[in-house]
Amino acid sequence: MQQIGTLALLTLASTTSVSAVCDGNPHNWDRQRRCDEFSSVCPNASWASCEPCDGVGGLSNNDSMSSFTPTSCSVVATPTELKQQGKTPLLPMWPKTFINTGFYEQQIFVKHDPFCLAQIPAMTSKGTHCFKNQQGTFNYDSTQSSLRIDYFKSKSILPHVNMTEHFYHLADGTGKFFLWGLLRNQNAMVMVLFSSNYFVFFIFFSAP
Repeated sequence: MQQIGTLALLTLASTTSVSAVCDGNPHNWDRQRRCDEFSSVCPNASWASCEPCDGVGGLSNNDSMSSFTPTSCSVVATPTELKQQGKTPLLPMWPKTFINTGFYEQQIFVKHDPFCLAQIPAMTSKGTHCFKNQQGTFNYDSTQSSLRIDYFKSKSILPHVNMTEHFYHLADGTGKFFLWGLLRNQNAMVMVLFSSNYFVFFIFFSAP
């Protein structure tokens, strides 16, 4: 069998951040899906100044409200009611180091490429977004000001392709990431290698 290979090498361009609160809420997300803090730049924003159970979020497949499934939320007491009762909520206390092997999330980020590979955080809801279900292990060490997330299962828009990713949040405030994915059947094999500095995409076709 003759093997025909295709290689593409791309670089990522830097993006400009946009104020999240005053971006106009272009997809008209409701207050349960989205709520932001007050900003004097857009004081009349209907999606700002959150109340209990506002902005708790949920799961979605795209930017449309029709695809949004909110999580459950019920108000136990308002801050005013707690104060009247003389109660002060306990602050969460995390260990200085810990490993969470049951880490599940849906990461939402602006779409920068056709395959939703460039997971670049952005404080804006403008543009089309990628909705990526991921699970893996969360490794945290506050003594080193570092975090590593190992995603062993990460959704891909390519059929039957699972992405494996490793995200590094370093002490200097920077982040590095590396991911790969593999699809193989009788006719083709697709392998994707992607890091914070480069993107390599291989497609190998088997020809008679």
